[in-house]
Amino acid sequence: MSMFKKRTAALLLACVLLTGCGENGSISDTDSVQQSSVSEPSASADESSEAEGTATKNEQSGSLSEQISVNDDSSRSDENSKQSEDSASEGTTVSAEQSSTTQTSRSTASGSGTTATTASTAKTDSGAKTTASQTTSTDAGSQKDPGFGAKWSNLFTTGGDPVVKSDAFPYSYKSEDVNVQLTKQKYGDSEYYIADIHIRYIDSLRSAFSINRATGEEEYGAEGGANYQEDGAKLSERVHSILTINGDYYSGRKSGIIFRNGQLYRNIPRAEIGAVYRDGTYKGFAKDDFDVTAEQNKGLWQVMGFEPRLVENGKAISDIKTLLAGMDVAAPRSGFGYYEPGHYCFVVADGRREDSVGPELQEWANFFETLGCEGAFNLDGGASSQMYFMGKLVNQPTTGTSGGVIRMLPDVFYIGEVG
Repeated sequence: MSMFKKRTAALLLACVLLTGCGENGSISDTDSVQQSSVSEPSASADESSEAEGTATKNEQSGSLSEQISVNDDSSRSDENSKQSEDSASEGTTVSAEQSSTTQTSRSTASGSGTTATTASTAKTDSGAKTTASQTTSTDAGSQKDPGFGAKWSNLFTTGGDPVVKSDAFPYSYKSEDVNVQLTKQKYGDSEYYIADIHIRYIDSLRSAFSINRATGEEEYGAEGGANYQEDGAKLSERVHSILTINGDYYSGRKSGIIFRNGQLYRNIPRAEIGAVYRDGTYKGFAKDDFDVTAEQNKGLWQVMGFEPRLVENGKAISDIKTLLAGMDVAAPRSGFGYYEPGHYCFVVADGRREDSVGPELQEWANFFETLGCEGAFNLDGGASSQMYFMGKLVNQPTTGTSGGVIRMLPDVFYIGEVG
């Protein structure tokens, strides 16, 4: 009797002696463990069953031992195929490359939901290139991008409504993304209002134009003029500002670079520049050193162009130059200070009063150095120097040049919540 017939007879006999075979000749599921004990030592129950069902066909191509051996190459292929199918059921790996976005994503299914880990390099809405890594869960919600706030987690709330104090100095505002501490102090012969600002995202540092009084809509007024002015308190309320400071008074002149919230409105160089970028950094420029197109490619976010620069590399500039006559006299002033990405200050000094004459320009620059600012830039001053907290005017602007009323503003910088 051939070797194949002997093995077939032995297998059939074993099947009958134990519990019998199914109608199609395969071993029943309940007997798979017992059958494995009498099968070839190196074969699993599933592999033995498969081998028996296909024994006749396999006789023509080779010995049975080659077909049922666990170490057989075809068995490895089957196992690899099965592992691939199992892997596909457990998770999916997707890789995609595009001209502006490259993203790799991995998802793993679990009893509590799907957890996805994503690392991506992409262009943001404003065109700035960013890299982000975050973990999200479809059941548990998204883990918030810490932004700049990762360094100052104790300065932000963990949820709920913002905590606001505005009945007396110091004023304060604290939420998940914004922290403002507003104090008042005497420095020299002047009253200063210092707003120390921490933000989680650069989008909280924004600019706004006044409405066009002819249309009632907010817009940039290329031609300037009285139509493009608005009461500071109403403007602050309209844009839901937490903290507002006057801007450059751009409508008072036809030149100067106007670049706000990532958008270019006017590109006519006039004076020195203070620039804030999407990564939270700040840099001051001499007039001839600033190329708005080049800086846009680096993620430019806001431009201040009233002039002059006040502080560079943590030191007050000692040879301040300005195009404006009379800038070196004591006067009300407004300015922007930079500490590090996400940490800034707005400062206003009252002037033209007996109890607060206002700082001269060098004194103004020195003050930002004493605050510890790495960089600082001067904004429009005089009757324009105004600061608002939660829509309320906090300083005492001079009105001597504005007919006894508070001057209306064509533009502001402000701090607001994101989204």
